[in-house]
Amino acid sequence: MNTKRNHPVLQHPLLAMVLLMCYGFTLTTLANIAGLISDEASSCAIILVGVLMLVIHKHWFRPEFKGNVSTTFAENKTVLLCMAVFLGFDVVTIGAEYFVCGFTGFSVGLLLTALCAGFSEEVICRALTISTMSSYKDKNTIWPALILPAILFGLIHFATILKSGSFASALTTVISAAVAGVFFAALYLRTGSVLPSALLHFLHDLLA
Repeated sequence: MNTKRNHPVLQHPLLAMVLLMCYGFTLTTLANIAGLISDEASSCAIILVGVLMLVIHKHWFRPEFKGNVSTTFAENKTVLLCMAVFLGFDVVTIGAEYFVCGFTGFSVGLLLTALCAGFSEEVICRALTISTMSSYKDKNTIWPALILPAILFGLIHFATILKSGSFASALTTVISAAVAGVFFAALYLRTGSVLPSALLHFLHDLLA
């Protein structure tokens, strides 16, 4: 029996994705209050909020969906190969930058920050949003599930203009994030798990 709960908003995929992203980023912003204690506490709080969002999403929106944290992708050689190619390209390009600019120090804080961003953003931009599209596994409707969350994911990164002050730099970040978002969405659709994209996202942020 299909136990999917029919929420009126979720019948409109784009609106649902935007609202779920707002919901997710609101919770992670609130979790940032832990930053008053330390940056590490803030990162840990956001990771815990990511887990909470998965639990709420399953029990409130999609009780029939069981694959958000499945580890079976590790048995799929094609998926592992794609992940290795992505990571290999990442290592080469970022490694070249490091060779020119030098290496920075490593710390537990950096590790937690990368894990926090990788996990929480994948939960918000993949697990929550794509799984709201009830027909995303249909070959005729798979493209919206790939493209729409990726576009929103890219636009979120436009906030970098506030840090860099450069429109060109922010636009480059938006485009690269959107392209990566398509790949992460494909991984999510192929595996039904948020773990592979979260792992790659974490490693990318850790390197960068």
